Amino acid sequence: ATDAVVAAARAPVEQKFFRALAHRQVLVTRLASASPVTLVAIALDELAGASDARVDRFRHEVDAFQRRFAAFFNAKTMHGERLTPGDLEARPRFAFEEHAASSWPTLVLAIWTLALLAFAVHQLPRALALDERRRRPASTLRAGDPPRAAVAR
Repeated sequence: ATDAVVAAARAPVEQKFFRALAHRQVLVTRLASASPVTLVAIALDELAGASDARVDRFRHEVDAFQRRFAAFFNAKTMHGERLTPGDLEARPRFAFEEHAASSWPTLVLAIWTLALLAFAVHQLPRALALDERRRRPASTLRAGDPPRAAVAR
């Protein structure tokens, strides 16, 4: 009976918390493609098996198991029945069912990586030219070259 009272008192607090958490997860998911750092974190969470979606599935399965487990034993003990070895063998058992990991964070991370790599390759000739101008003695600068002080370091 006290389990039911505690569960009833805890339920609204948990509902409010998990609604706020779901809202935060939706916001992070929507903004992830704009932030490489967030995208890396999401991709690594997916690869490590610690993604928000997996944690949510695990929590829901644990909650459902806890209800089945409590109902199984409460039905017997509340009626004063003795548990037999057969009852203990028939008790509910927890088994987490894995799902395939989402591939979108890894895909978007790969696109970001390719875009940054393309940008770096595109800027490489310019960076080499600036470096070459800095190394050249002042007497060998051509008329169109910027003054040494104007070259960014």
